[in-house]
Amino acid sequence: MTELEQLTSIFFSHDYFTDFKFNGMVTKPTAETTTRMVEQGLLIKPVANGIILFSENLKDAVRTELDFELVLNDPAFFNYSLITRSALDGKLLRFSNYSTQENNLALTETVRRALTTDFSVNALPSVADNKHLFGMINLKIVQGMPAKYNITFHAKATFWHYHIISKDLKPFMECSVINTATGEVFDGPHSEKLANGEDALVFKSPKPIVLSNRKSSHYQLVTGYDKINGNHKKVLATLPIANIIQTVAGSPDNVSEIFINY
Repeated sequence: MTELEQLTSIFFSHDYFTDFKFNGMVTKPTAETTTRMVEQGLLIKPVANGIILFSENLKDAVRTELDFELVLNDPAFFNYSLITRSALDGKLLRFSNYSTQENNLALTETVRRALTTDFSVNALPSVADNKHLFGMINLKIVQGMPAKYNITFHAKATFWHYHIISKDLKPFMECSVINTATGEVFDGPHSEKLANGEDALVFKSPKPIVLSNRKSSHYQLVTGYDKINGNHKKVLATLPIANIIQTVAGSPDNVSEIFINY
């Protein structure tokens, strides 16, 4: 039985998730690459957040160029990611471990800040045949190549707006929303009429908060908050965090609306 040697691996991560693993990207070899892998004795093992590449004979595989298609399999990806559809502007991301000038397009600084990777990265034009793709990986097999390549996407930050909805809003007029971990106090309350005609009190975070699926008990609705010594009385000990699945039509992309019926 031929002994396989692990050549390298490619893993996707996202700092939105507690374990940082991103399982929402499917990596598929192109038809040409599949044929080339068979010829060169290369095998691919898919894992939840990437792929592992093996070789029957590294000497034969050296300088082989492999192309992988990246298919995004998480419909909520752009809800919690710093990278946006508008920033991509219909282009594909190209990740490569070697220099290539073919069809290269420059990336905007917005896109570059949205990810960190061991690959060089640029953009490719999207055409009819690849509109279903998120990107491509161009990988050249070389002696002494890294054991692992990482592609990390970063979570976006949004202003959190807590909407308190109640038949009687007067008891909440003296309330505050605080982050007990940082001591940060939300702006408000501000009176606002919702689209359905209901009145609400709104508390707004003074600066954007990075989205995460990690549970948090830091956000509280309190009364009698003293900014100097931190004394307060809890009204709601744990406020919900922003829900990236539930989006509000018409809301700016950098605002998370959170509704609390009391």
